[in-house]
Amino acid sequence: RAGTGHGRFHPFGLEVLDYDHPITATMPDFVDHPDELYHRLVRVEGYERTVIGVSHSSKESGGTGNDEPMIIVGAFGKGRFFHTPLAHVWSGQEQTKVSHHDPQLRTLIVRGTEWAATGAVTDGLAQPNHLSLEEAQAGWRLLFDGQSTRGWHRAGGEGFPDKGWTIQSGCLRNTSGGGDLLSDDTYRNFELAFEWKVARGTNSGVKYRVRREGNSLLGPEFQILDDAGTNEDDNPLSAAGSLYALTAAQDKQLQHAGQFNQSRIVCRGEHLEHWLNGQLILSADVGSEDWAARLARSKFRSIPEFASERPGHILLQDHGGEVWYRSIRIRDLDLQDNWESLLQDEGLDGWTVAGGARYVREGNTIIGDVNGRLGRNSFLVTDEIFADFQFQVEVRIVERGNSGIQFRSHYREKDGVVFGYQAEIDEKSRAWSGGIFEEGRRGWLDDLRDNPAGRQAFRMDEWNHYFIQAEGNDLRVWVNGVSTAHLVDDKPLLKGFLGLQVHGGKSGRFHWRNPRLRRL
Repeated sequence: RAGTGHGRFHPFGLEVLDYDHPITATMPDFVDHPDELYHRLVRVEGYERTVIGVSHSSKESGGTGNDEPMIIVGAFGKGRFFHTPLAHVWSGQEQTKVSHHDPQLRTLIVRGTEWAATGAVTDGLAQPNHLSLEEAQAGWRLLFDGQSTRGWHRAGGEGFPDKGWTIQSGCLRNTSGGGDLLSDDTYRNFELAFEWKVARGTNSGVKYRVRREGNSLLGPEFQILDDAGTNEDDNPLSAAGSLYALTAAQDKQLQHAGQFNQSRIVCRGEHLEHWLNGQLILSADVGSEDWAARLARSKFRSIPEFASERPGHILLQDHGGEVWYRSIRIRDLDLQDNWESLLQDEGLDGWTVAGGARYVREGNTIIGDVNGRLGRNSFLVTDEIFADFQFQVEVRIVERGNSGIQFRSHYREKDGVVFGYQAEIDEKSRAWSGGIFEEGRRGWLDDLRDNPAGRQAFRMDEWNHYFIQAEGNDLRVWVNGVSTAHLVDDKPLLKGFLGLQVHGGKSGRFHWRNPRLRRL
């Protein structure tokens, strides 16, 4: 142990080296952790170890001038070990016990202990970057899917920033230097929900109804903050959850730095609400006497229309700290009642038959069958082309055969063959109903081999509810409320017609009831 020791007690940072490890995935770098920084730890031979976090031991603090290992993991027999030299101080002294009380350290200890015991780490919130069928039907859309930057661009121009913003462990992470992010779309009346956490001392924000005023992007701001690390408790108009410079958050329960918070912003006309971890923490009415008085005292007093009911972007602020976002989703309240039936007054107007199958309409139900014997696949397709949408229909197999629901589909010019995405209707024992197949091109894109719950969703000889959502390259299918397929396609078809397939063969009779669509 010759040479092992530590410098003086002082605040220092910790840099995460491996964001793929369960302990450090979604864990921010430490900022100003008060401790003794141990150096020249002796490595015990005979086992493999990996360093996933380091701190710089400065010579000014009595250290080595090198990066020293602070988070060490490895295998031990059939188990695992987690080790950190942090908080190796006397807890009975007023000067040093603050090391044990640092929420950054507590987060690390909890995550490391859970991983050593189980091999995994849970974040304690619902499955991130996921929409249930009920949420999708209610109009919720993901603004961040945990995998791509689609839907966002840098505030200073086109494209996504090439620095500062990255995707790590299903989170949109900002470490400064990339500038603010703007949503591609604008929203006027909406509910915006998101999960976020910050490193110690971080100050940031989520702006909404953002419009450009001269050289500035202005809009009301939900403060994203580590209150304890920024001393903003002394300035309630700037504290976490507050409507920046206008209305302070009340009765809030804020998680420690390094832990996720759940937030929601509601804009209905001139009424604004901020929610934090399930609690309403403020409401404001733009244009009221109280609002006018607050606006007159604020930095926005020269902008009388500030925060008024008008479309604007969502903005994620780059304010120099470290922030993690996930499960960013929005419900556009101006689009809630926009479901339209795809059945017109009579017959199959608006649809065209491609192939030899027979299609007829009875009330709000379309019936398709092989019409004796069918040589090749047939389709009843919409005359209209659709891009981003939600589509739902009830399906029943009356006579055994294979079928599917085409979407974003096309005719191949040389032979008229239909190609495009298909939500499978499968009568075989493999039970892949609700999987995504690409008719006429690549074949299966997302089957149900690894989705046992999805394979049990479809019920033979009964009505089955299909819900399809296509938004950019993000494609999702639910059957009877169960998620059966989710595909992020790197070679997407971005628009096309809808179609109801009768597969070639000797048998097959299908009913499709009440087809309806909502454009996104």
